[in-house]
Amino acid sequence: MSDVKLNFDNFLCDVELISGDLATDDTLQSKVIISLFTDRYADDDDPLPYASSDRRGFWGDAWPDIDGDKIGSKLWLLWREKQTNQTLERARGYAVEALQNLIDDGYAVAVDVLAVWYARGVLALGIQIDLPTGETDFFQFLGSDGAFRSVDPGATLIGQETGAPIFTEDTTLIEAD
Repeated sequence: MSDVKLNFDNFLCDVELISGDLATDDTLQSKVIISLFTDRYADDDDPLPYASSDRRGFWGDAWPDIDGDKIGSKLWLLWREKQTNQTLERARGYAVEALQNLIDDGYAVAVDVLAVWYARGVLALGIQIDLPTGETDFFQFLGSDGAFRSVDPGATLIGQETGAPIFTEDTTLIEAD
């Protein structure tokens, strides 16, 4: 399942090069980056930020391999939202919706997402992906600096000096303090 290796940092996505060649990745990281950080087309009933009429969307969805298949997430819709529990629920829902393709395509058997307010105005996502092999992959995104990375169970949030881990040792999602 090798893909071109993508890195996502400071809200920028780029391919990784090794000695001038494209690096490859055998993990789900590149698939998760594309799923979460490509803008999915907003539905007619989705509230748009800035009172805009631009519904964005991935151009590749115009010619899907499977009818109705969509790539990306609607996380972009939350860009100017208030820091509320409803916004957290929407963030979690958008991320789960975006990662559903991993299950549909057989790369995962289950996906769970935790959305928390890491700090004032800073959304963090903890992502747990159960693989068909019985293993589990963990990723996290911190909205203040646009950092995304793979993490081990028990890891703390990006940039968090102290406090509760976003994942416990037994891989159960918990809320960070």
